[in-house]
Amino acid sequence: MAISRGKEFEAHFKSDWATSFPDGVIIRLPDQMNGYKSTSQNICDFIAFTEGHLYFLECKSHHGNTLPFSEIPQYERML
Repeated sequence: MAISRGKEFEAHFKSDWATSFPDGVIIRLPDQMNGYKSTSQNICDFIAFTEGHLYFLECKSHHGNTLPFSEIPQYERML
């Protein structure tokens, strides 16, 4: 099975969050497994809370030196 750089990054991000904010909370929202990559309705990858602030966090891996907003289909829902 091929290595998913996105899943690798998500695991690293979650670990870094827990290290950086030991009193915070981070919850991974599981991907919907309906077989269609572009139809997931999850608002984001993680919901996190620390120091009185709630965060909706979407982790992306992208080839290239910029990440266009068109590559973040849930951006409007996150707002």
